[in-house]
Parts: sequence; C-alpha cells; structure tokens
Amino acid sequence: MGEKSQFMILLSMLERGEITEREYWSAFGALQTARESEIAATSGPAVIIADPGKAVFLDAESKIYLVGLFISLLGLFMPAVSVSSLVSINLIARPQGQVAICFIGLAVVCLFLNWRPLMRMLTIATFLWLSGSLGWLLWRMHEAQEEVTKNLANNPFAGVVGLALQVMGPGFGWFPMIGGCFAALLFAAFFTEQDAERTGY
Repeated sequence: MGEKSQFMILLSMLERGEITEREYWSAFGALQTARESEIAATSGPAVIIADPGKAVFLDAESKIYLVGLFISLLGLFMPAVSVSSLVSINLIARPQGQVAICFIGLAVVCLFLNWRPLMRMLTIATFLWLSGSLGWLLWRMHEAQEEVTKNLANNPFAGVVGLALQVMGPGFGWFPMIGGCFAALLFAAFFTEQDAERTGY
C-alpha cells in the first residue's frame, strides 16, 4: 500500500470517528518515522530540512558570509595607505574603518539571529562603503599630485616632492577589505538549494 494511501486511510478513519485525534497523531508520527527510516536506508544519510520559521545555526550560506566578513575585518588592520616602504596607515582610527567595523559587527549579529535580508544589506553596505573610500583615496592622491605639479612648477624641489607623492599609494589591505565582502556576496548568490542538499546544510 502506498504512503499516501496510508495517510488517507488514517484521515478518513479520524473523520468517521473510528479513531481519536490522539490515536491519529500517534499513527501519523509512526508512519512518518518509518518513511524517514526507509529513505535513510535506501539513499544514504538523510538531509535534515529545518523549519523555515526557526533559526538555522551557521548553515553553509551563513558560514560563507562569516568567513567573508572576517576577512574584511582583518583587512581593516592591514595597510590602507603606504607612505613609504617602512610607513603605512590602516583605517582603524579613521571614519572609514569605524563605519566599516559597525557594518560588519551588525551583519554578524544579524547572521546569528538569522535576519538574512538585513545581513545581506549590511554586507552590501560594507562593500560599497569600502569601495567608495578606496575611490575617494585614489581621487585625492591624483588631485594632490596635480596640485603639487601646478604649484611647484618652477621650484627646484618639485622633483623631490613629486617623488614622495609617487611613493605614496594604496596599501594591500584593500584586497581583503573589499574582496572579503565581494566574495561573500558572490558565493552566497550562487549558493543554490542543490548545493545545500549536497553538503547536508
């Protein structure tokens, strides 16, 4: 007898009053357990599908976001501006770094509370804020070079100042800062339900 038929028979017996509601749910649970055991025996480890209304603690998508945000956080401690081969500046003590830390912290909190839409928005906000900060830095450096070239056109020390500005540039810390957020958004966007079933999350 098919599984649907068994469930239908139970339901019809309940409607006719042949069994009580308690007996119905007891038999229903037994059939459900038998069905899950049969699936596990024939197709390997069972995939546990969580109730959509409950928070899933660190599923695969959450781990992707957590790793990406952690990489971005590490980047904030790395050189953002290289003044010379020995001197560099990070973003921790600057508004760009402080705002990014707030975004990342709130995104992690939303991740553990399973507030997915807000978590994605905060990750996107972190990516856009850091990308905008890098664009602003490059524009300011280019503007400073043009200003020095214009103001020190006839100055004998113009070459020294110009060399100092050329040595100054963006540090390698921008790669993990921006790359971490971008990778999290990219991998999570392509993470499908089939991947979840295959990995067991």
